[in-house]
Amino acid sequence: MNRWYTDRMTVYRVEEQRDGSLIRQKRREVYCDIPCRLYRSYRSDHKALSLSDTAAVTEQDSMLMLGLDTEIRAGDELRITRGGGLGRKGPVIRAFASPPNRYDLPLGGVAAGLAHQEIRLLSREIVE
Repeated sequence: MNRWYTDRMTVYRVEEQRDGSLIRQKRREVYCDIPCRLYRSYRSDHKALSLSDTAAVTEQDSMLMLGLDTEIRAGDELRITRGGGLGRKGPVIRAFASPPNRYDLPLGGVAAGLAHQEIRLLSREIVE
């Protein structure tokens, strides 16, 4: 299964930090260079560029596949480098994770390398 992971990602998570009596929210890097694969779900296409009076926005609904050894939480920010596992520096996709769907596949799936998790992503960017 690992040969399918042609992309690499960095994971950022918001965590609370105490500063005296204040609690601050801070985003920090929790994983780096994680093998993964970004793909379009069967129900998703590139959505058209939408325009408003103040900005242009692109929005994509994608899926991400990766191994079970990385803990991804809903709301984590993911920066996925396309082709990073192939030694290429492709475009970097910034997206946010939904809760993961784990596929442990107990009947020989782990030994065969089929165990993985899939995560639906939301990517929404303002076009400059």
